[in-house]
Amino acid sequence: MGFQIAQNHRRSPAGRSHRRTGGARIIVVLCLFAVGCAHASHEFLQRPELDRLTDGVFSGQIDSGLLKAQVEVTVEEGAISALEIVDVLAYGWRHEAVTEKFPGQVVAAQSPEVDAISGATGSYQALKIATDRALAKSVKQD
Repeated sequence: MGFQIAQNHRRSPAGRSHRRTGGARIIVVLCLFAVGCAHASHEFLQRPELDRLTDGVFSGQIDSGLLKAQVEVTVEEGAISALEIVDVLAYGWRHEAVTEKFPGQVVAAQSPEVDAISGATGSYQALKIATDRALAKSVKQD
């Protein structure tokens, strides 16, 4: 035959054939795995603990590769009254979206376990963990 079917590979200068590995796909999978592992390894406070908060301002943070966030949570009369995002790893529209939406969601739900914005899941996971760590400092010890 006088023609050759194009395949998804290239030849090196030495003449060896190399398949393209889809490096971008591998990076995306690893990033998703890192976000999932960080979330899976963090045990969030449950309702009984969230009902025993002491008043004050408490800070929490996470800085683990792709998950980076720092928050300050204000507790008044045993309830979350405010949340300030000090820092979060998010760019473009994601940064604006999470900084505008997340604090109000947490105050309304009285919990960091809120629904994420599509496309900003990693930033939300970081904020949830940082908020939970701040609240853990507020829980009354029996």
